[in-house]
Amino acid sequence: MQTHADQQKKIRKDRLREAQQAWLDEIERTLEVTPSEIARLSDISPATLTRMRYKAGYNGTLSAAIVDRIEAATGIAAPAEVRPKKWQRPEGAGAKPSAAPVATGFSDQEAEPYVAPKGDPMANLVTAAVAGRVHVVPWTLRSRALEDELCQPGDIMIVDLNAQPQAGDIVCAQLYDFDRGSATRTVFRLFHPPFLVGAGREDGARTPHLIDANVGIKGVVELVIRRTRR
Repeated sequence: MQTHADQQKKIRKDRLREAQQAWLDEIERTLEVTPSEIARLSDISPATLTRMRYKAGYNGTLSAAIVDRIEAATGIAAPAEVRPKKWQRPEGAGAKPSAAPVATGFSDQEAEPYVAPKGDPMANLVTAAVAGRVHVVPWTLRSRALEDELCQPGDIMIVDLNAQPQAGDIVCAQLYDFDRGSATRTVFRLFHPPFLVGAGREDGARTPHLIDANVGIKGVVELVIRRTRR
């Protein structure tokens, strides 16, 4: 016999799955992609998304780590209700609480998927730069880790997820903390194999990161769109 607690747990799980499916629907409509294409962009198994879409009676949900990967790959922010409760970011963690994942055990995110504010004069430039290419996504830089490369907070980084990095390229990468529930932190760094290195005076910017199982290079910056400085 199902207890009241079991019933409440099922209700919460059903609501989470419905919210996740609605978010995936938004991604499909916005980018004109299939669930399999979203999976390919996000480096996850296609079955993870296709069974949610097509398997009758499927009652599974996406993990926080999977939501994080899809958000990073597509640039479409996951609403708070899409994330399992234990992974939701606290209010006040950044100007747009739903715009980028906050990883337990890491400092504030150094970048977030670009979401055009109302009336943003940069929006048309970003749209032209992406030009409907599903493997190209815009990010907003929030750190000074590449200040000496003339990249400053507020710059919009256009990232090609399919490009192979060459030495000296600016790359978008994710740092994983497997000791803390696979928490992730998105950073932009210079690619100097076997390391990622910064070029700025911000604390920790010049600390090299060895490219290993704890570092995932997501794409190469092909263009930087700079806001007018006042």
